[in-house]
Amino acid sequence: METVCRALGNGRYDQLQAWLDSPAQRVRRVLDVTTASWWPDGAPPTGRRAAARAARAHADHAGPRGRALQRA
Repeated sequence: METVCRALGNGRYDQLQAWLDSPAQRVRRVLDVTTASWWPDGAPPTGRRAAARAARAHADHAGPRGRALQRA
């Protein structure tokens, strides 16, 4: 990080750090991680049928406890 700070200068580095720490960027990172864990190709399903297939596949992967919780 020191080299980034040196390359950008203190002012720009502080702006970048503030932007990365902003709530919107935190939410974006959480969504990216969630998307990557649920959908290996990184793209959430767009249609109703595709979403249902993804939910079933995720429930099957979660095991019997995951399926029981999903039915409840």
